[in-house]
Amino acid sequence: MKTLLKNFALVTAVAGLAAGTAYSVPVLTITDIESGVPTKIVVVQDNGALDTSLEAGLITYSGPVGAFNITVDTGVTKPAIGSVTSPDMDLTFTVVSKGAGMLVLTLTDSGFIYTGSLWDRIGGTTAGTVSDNVLMGGGFGVNGLLTGATNVASIAGLGSGAYSGQTWANVILGSHAVGDYLSIQAVITQTGAGSSSGDMEVSVPDGGTTAMLLGLGLLGVGFVARRFKSVKA
Repeated sequence: MKTLLKNFALVTAVAGLAAGTAYSVPVLTITDIESGVPTKIVVVQDNGALDTSLEAGLITYSGPVGAFNITVDTGVTKPAIGSVTSPDMDLTFTVVSKGAGMLVLTLTDSGFIYTGSLWDRIGGTTAGTVSDNVLMGGGFGVNGLLTGATNVASIAGLGSGAYSGQTWANVILGSHAVGDYLSIQAVITQTGAGSSSGDMEVSVPDGGTTAMLLGLGLLGVGFVARRFKSVKA
């Protein structure tokens, strides 16, 4: 599995040497991989021709891709959920393969202003294995593949059957410009015919609630300490 992913990363890096496209809207990329090589790439732009949803920040694609004769994939990001200063990206999928295959689903958005931790969690069921990646930066090659991104978090080899996992990513997003990308990615590998489904979400912990409560708690501690000193005096 790790070897296939390394081969996929190598191919995308080479492909990305040519000038590509800078997307100013969220993009969902669905890639069929055979022997480590992308053979079929579907690029779905938010509110583009292949997007069956009319809502901004909500991308839905339904159709066959390579060895997977059924794929129903939805990516959600700002402004539907989250915001510029509080990233929240969600990727759900249901796929059915007619044989062995690998499918890579990538949701990419830009324009975030945020530095700190993101909570990455994924769960679902699979006839094979599922992995996820959180990627920062990079750009798009002429073939529509994301290239040159930095992997800031991964959960590998979940499944088969019911699966779940979580981890943390540390990111620096601040240029507020096209090309300052944040991407979440699910990698589905099946050794034969079967189905996989799942939901991956990457967001600021509690939408920032934990940090806010911690700050209020520290303020409370400071207030009590000052009161204690005044009473003691």
